[in-house]
Amino acid sequence: MSGTWQAFLGAVYTGSGTTFRVWSPTASTIELIFTDDKGEPMKDPVALKKNEDNYWEATVQSAQPGTLYKYKIDGKGPFPDLVSRFQPHGVHGPSMVVDPNAYKWSHKGFVTRNLRDCVIYEMHIGTFTQEGTYKAAADKLDYLSDLGVTCIEILPLADWPGRWNWGYDGVALYSPSRAYGTPDELRALIDKAHGLGLTVVLDAVYNHLGPDGNYTGCYTSEYMSSTHNTPWGQALNLDGKHSAGVRRFLLENSLYWLNEYHFDGFRFDATHALVDDCEHPAPHPHFLEELASTIHGVDSGLIVTGEDERNLAKMVGEKRPGGGDAWGFNGVWSDDFHHQVRVVTAGDNESYFRFFSGTADDIATTIKQGWWYVGQQLDMVNVADDAEPAQADEQKVSDTDKDTKTEKKEEKKTRGSDPKGIPHGAFVVCIQNHDQVGNRPDGDRLHHVVPPTQYLAASALMLLAPQTPLLFQGQEWACSTPFCFFTDHNQDLGKLVTEGRRREFKDFSAFAKRSIESIPDPQAEKTFRNSCLKWEEAQAKEHVAVLQAYKQLLALRKTLVNNSVASSPTDKAPEFEAMSVSALHFENDNTATKKGTPCLALLRKDNTGRSVLALFNFANTPVSLSFGSGEGAKVNVSSLPSAIQSAMSSSQWDVLVDTSALSNGAKTHVAFGESGISTIAFHNAGAVVLCSKRA
Repeated sequence: MSGTWQAFLGAVYTGSGTTFRVWSPTASTIELIFTDDKGEPMKDPVALKKNEDNYWEATVQSAQPGTLYKYKIDGKGPFPDLVSRFQPHGVHGPSMVVDPNAYKWSHKGFVTRNLRDCVIYEMHIGTFTQEGTYKAAADKLDYLSDLGVTCIEILPLADWPGRWNWGYDGVALYSPSRAYGTPDELRALIDKAHGLGLTVVLDAVYNHLGPDGNYTGCYTSEYMSSTHNTPWGQALNLDGKHSAGVRRFLLENSLYWLNEYHFDGFRFDATHALVDDCEHPAPHPHFLEELASTIHGVDSGLIVTGEDERNLAKMVGEKRPGGGDAWGFNGVWSDDFHHQVRVVTAGDNESYFRFFSGTADDIATTIKQGWWYVGQQLDMVNVADDAEPAQADEQKVSDTDKDTKTEKKEEKKTRGSDPKGIPHGAFVVCIQNHDQVGNRPDGDRLHHVVPPTQYLAASALMLLAPQTPLLFQGQEWACSTPFCFFTDHNQDLGKLVTEGRRREFKDFSAFAKRSIESIPDPQAEKTFRNSCLKWEEAQAKEHVAVLQAYKQLLALRKTLVNNSVASSPTDKAPEFEAMSVSALHFENDNTATKKGTPCLALLRKDNTGRSVLALFNFANTPVSLSFGSGEGAKVNVSSLPSAIQSAMSSSQWDVLVDTSALSNGAKTHVAFGESGISTIAFHNAGAVVLCSKRA
């Protein structure tokens, strides 16, 4: 990263000694206390001096890498450093001086991959391997490279209390979790990834701090907002008195991970909860705009994405079509795609899923637009948002528990904005991720509840759509392991978490016939251990076919051109140079095609200009599609976009991928006539991918 980087906050090792720097606008005295492993004082305290910007500092020549320390604030404490670079004995223990330059990088000149060229693999270090360490994860990077993954997204590393956690209870934002290894072992993981051409981004949580080990209030109450709250507790102070110090604390944190660990960017958690109500641009831009600008100031090629429930178009890019500034993010998560696919495959209809139809038309529109909701009004009845349930305190036991703590009220709400002009690659889509799996009572994955044929059809749609796909660890071989919600809090807090976790699901229909006590206990070690991937499965007979399908689809994706952009819902007949998608409509309703049969056609171009046509059947029944003279349900070809009609008129095709053949050995029947494709006969749910032959 930038050779001009100079850390300001925390314990900054200078090569001979260490400068200690703390922000507090309200403290009267701050003392530096050097400690042993148990946090007991070893030397006389060192008084820090305050400057006019409310930063306290002292330089100690004898403080070398490995030195342990804490601070006393106005005689109270001692407390860990809020900008600690490592907490070797946990978040309540002493902080450690770290020399970030001691590690010798092998791949300093790595060039970050453009988001639109990424296949993202979401990784939780603690459950990605049985060992749950940086070292063990590094040993699997060759596998990911061979699979076709190009970007690793690591779930939050900011240290938390206990032995295991999702990472969304982080309190030490500058300290990579000691549960996974040392700071240099994390650097070695990223270094090896870069050597394999893998981009590495970090999932960062700036919207709140966890309920145990948050020492900000010991330094000053100004870190937390007095006016804004999140579903997980107080928001950080981004717009109140003394917010400049808090903003610098977070902005430097992003620079720290980029420069001292060589991360290639970020996925920011629940950005809708980063509340900044100041008038903009004075005295500063919106925090999200300033955050993106700060990161791109290091390197304009770095990746900045966000999870934001608002479907807010202004997050992406620098200018909006037709005028108006945007916040400069490279991309945003589009959970609408996941929800549509989950409804059509698994039939989910509770919580937020009841606002998605899963019809072929709505899935096609979601792909065209990048997300489904573009400003429509919907009736909200305490619908759980798509955020982590990991944060807990006495008021907010967990994220989705907010549904059970609020009186049920009907509320009219609009969601979304017009995404027209945003590149399709700026939308990150998935069919499972840590949220959508872990927020389920048992942590079950999509492939645990739908047949392999249907699962591979959904996988093919995600991997061939023009959006940026995200895989969640293990889905590529349909792993047997769930991803449960797990914590390792102290006994009192842990009890609240367990009770809240079970309470949040008590009204779900599944628990009409089973006890809520059957939900895995987040605090039980077994719940965590059961979530760890079993890598031997990837070579087992029942998993090999799925893994092979993923490899084929990812290899095909590499050849596809991705220069299309999202359309507006007001566009009458959107056509795309490199992408077209449509539901298949039928001329009759017979036994083979009952009303609503979810079939789609997706047209892409490869990098040689050839057409790649994928046809999907999401129904768990045989469907024979007739495109003219063939036998079967008559597809209304005239209702298809002209680009797809034109492509289908060719009779010169090769079959590239047939997910049915891979999952159960039954090949999809593809027949051609003089006027092009005549019949596609699916034995069950599946996807068949055709490529026009070379002239």
